Amino acid sequence: MVKSTEGTDYTNPAALNQAKMANKAGLNVDFYHYATFSTADAAKSEATNMAGFLVKNNVSTKVLLFADMEDSSSYSVNATANLNAFWSTLDSFGYKNHGVYTSNSYLYRDAVVKTVGQSRVWRAQYPYTPSANNLWNTNDGAWQFSDTALLPSGSDYTGYIDVSIDYNGLTEDSAGTNTFVTTTSSNDTTTSEVTTDTSATTNTSTSSTTKKASGWYTFTKNTAIKSAASDSAKTVGTYSKGNRVYYNAEITTNGETWLRYLSYSGSEHFVKIAAAKTTTTKPAASTSKTVTKNETGTYKFTKTTAIKGSVSDSAKTLGTYYKGDTVYYNAKVTKNGETWLRYLSYSGAQHYVKISGAATSTTTTKPATSSSKTVTKAETGTYKFTGTTAIKGSVNDSAKTLGTYYKGDTVYYNAKVTKNGQTWLRYLSYSGA
Repeated sequence: MVKSTEGTDYTNPAALNQAKMANKAGLNVDFYHYATFSTADAAKSEATNMAGFLVKNNVSTKVLLFADMEDSSSYSVNATANLNAFWSTLDSFGYKNHGVYTSNSYLYRDAVVKTVGQSRVWRAQYPYTPSANNLWNTNDGAWQFSDTALLPSGSDYTGYIDVSIDYNGLTEDSAGTNTFVTTTSSNDTTTSEVTTDTSATTNTSTSSTTKKASGWYTFTKNTAIKSAASDSAKTVGTYSKGNRVYYNAEITTNGETWLRYLSYSGSEHFVKIAAAKTTTTKPAASTSKTVTKNETGTYKFTKTTAIKGSVSDSAKTLGTYYKGDTVYYNAKVTKNGETWLRYLSYSGAQHYVKISGAATSTTTTKPATSSSKTVTKAETGTYKFTGTTAIKGSVNDSAKTLGTYYKGDTVYYNAKVTKNGQTWLRYLSYSGA
């Protein structure tokens, strides 16, 4: 979400570069104008200011444009008519994809929402403690629920960021990564590629038609990513069944259909979606057959389970899930009669947990003898604090205090721990500890 303009004469000098960098990173871009108008004439002038930026930089007319209605200078009993004048002016320049950003505290909130409808509203409202179990403004298009979010520890940027939830696809109803366009006389282009085989000194001509189109495509099978629209081109990656990609063109060559898209690196990549060759490559012979079935779901652990870096009991243990914990998996893997779940960890690496067919020999490690018995019961829930409470790094009053919860705060816990007649709640912090 890039601020383009404000008032009648201000243009964000970083807007163009910010949008292009976001596109290069594979992100959809929408623009917003910070409104200060209180009359219809002023609204038209401010819309002209925004349109000037859009037209000058060849911004696609598909791009979603927000009017940022929050400044008190825009308060007016004629707020609906004023904003409609703003929209009409943008319409005259061909920009008809509109949305309103506002908050519940904006005096003429309902009046400006009326111009686009609630499903196209991006609303700012900040709960004291945001919770996935208590979503607000779900009838809006999107909800900005905080302006003090932080990126994970170790990130280059350490300041606060705004964070939002898109409920109905509003913010993706745009131009994808095709934010900027070049005017052409036709939407379809036909090119001819000539390939020379130097060893045989023969030429072959291949007709290729590129149709400008965009949208989301969901893969129905594992599909190779190519550097060009050709089976012989270099394979640069793979999409798995169920993955999806936002494409910017359809290419037809030799009776085959390919989709072209902009990768995160900024390079154009290609995937074939029709008329694939029937050649089947057999997997290399192996003494241990591994079958991977691409499916997704949530699994709840019934016992303590090791997290592995590969489908093997002897692989390095990377962590542990406890009884009652859950994981969202992206595949089931069967090997040697054992079933494993594959999932994507927070680090971006694929991890594995075994859920059936465990070896018959089990090793039990007895806890170290202690004069204080600790009982951990795996259960989850939300707890609301009734008083100021210290956060500890272990189940011990003398442990280091890491922070504080105050009366009225809530925490989502994953276990109850009893020790010395005291009850503690265990939870996962934002740092992962």
